[in-house]
Amino acid sequence: MSRLGEAIALAAEVHAAQLDKADAPYILHALAVMEGCRPHGNDAMIVGVLHDVLEDCDPLRAVELSDTILNTFGARVHGAVIALTKERGEPYESYIESVAGVYLARLAKTEDLKHNMVPAGYLPIRSWIRTSSAGRSTARL
Repeated sequence: MSRLGEAIALAAEVHAAQLDKADAPYILHALAVMEGCRPHGNDAMIVGVLHDVLEDCDPLRAVELSDTILNTFGARVHGAVIALTKERGEPYESYIESVAGVYLARLAKTEDLKHNMVPAGYLPIRSWIRTSSAGRSTARL
């Protein structure tokens, strides 16, 4: 199996029982972020599909998954996934500044915000960037 295939399988396992706010399987969001990262290559796509795996599980499982990500995908992907993992109680602005400092994390977070916050066809991206806090965060990325 390819590295990307392994990342998709890992994300599908972690997100198997999760639904998004619209009651759709959560893995669809991870796959959308991955697809948005496609122009930037396989490592970016891997980070995209794995962007929420450490946040969405209990702390003990997160340690195990972190080790798996490091051993399977290497330090570059691991560092980006760690940067994308918002710690409980961490101020959002501080989190975004940390993400902005890691290239692959910045790419994935931009796609994550676009997928989460821009309803298709409702708001032009420039208006969204000017008017929403997530949009302003994206503009800094």
